[in-house]
Amino acid sequence: MNNSPSHVEGFMPGRFSPRVYRVMASFAGRYLRKRIHGVWMVPGGTEIIRALDDHDGPAICAMNHSSWWDPIVGLYLHSRFTPSRVPCSPMDSAELVKFGFFRKAGIFGIDPDNPSSLEAMSHWVDRRFAEDVRPTLWITPQGQFTDVRQPVRPRPGIATIAAAHPDAPVIGVAIEYTFWTDSKPEICIRATRVPCPDQPSRTSWHRQITQAMQENQDALSAIVQKRDPSLLEPLAGVAAARVHPVYDFWLRLRGRKADLDVTHRDGATR
Repeated sequence: MNNSPSHVEGFMPGRFSPRVYRVMASFAGRYLRKRIHGVWMVPGGTEIIRALDDHDGPAICAMNHSSWWDPIVGLYLHSRFTPSRVPCSPMDSAELVKFGFFRKAGIFGIDPDNPSSLEAMSHWVDRRFAEDVRPTLWITPQGQFTDVRQPVRPRPGIATIAAAHPDAPVIGVAIEYTFWTDSKPEICIRATRVPCPDQPSRTSWHRQITQAMQENQDALSAIVQKRDPSLLEPLAGVAAARVHPVYDFWLRLRGRKADLDVTHRDGATR
């Protein structure tokens, strides 16, 4: 019997192609700029992610998972801030079957509910960490779409990998999608370094990652609720908020601004 990861039911190995990855990364950036009003980062986050580009060994980035957009945001962050590293990332194999070309961007398929598939993931990541040049595992350890108002409950796979690779820095990346004053949504991001536990066992790593992801998500939510762009750094998009292209043009012809200005409401009482 072959026990290699590629022969485990529900597991689909990735087949990384630098050329395909570059095309997909370019697409991700253009797609974000077209569909999103602004991509924002809490100050300090870009430095945390960018520092991985100077790290010679493997690294792990743990993202919360609330939206279809998450893989595109992860691809955008990786290509922009850690271009010298090689990405790998798990995805539900049932979905990866529909988007097989994702495999050439380092994405591999797992069955989140199959323990053998999760074990195969650990073996696959071990191989990637040993063979690839400066690899980064981008993972959404919650394993399913979860609203940001729900508690963070990561599955144990990420803790197993972190415990097996104590020299790999672990970064928490919280993402929240929100609407402010534009018809298009905002993407807000906060990155933090997950401290290595004193006793780096799987149990302690699981506890540490859970706490760090929860605190990161809560801190980002508090900032998003303030609806104040000055608290964030723009990464992409962030054009002035508009109403409709035709109406905006009509307003400009009349010498009026098309921007939605809500600053005069600051401090208003109800």
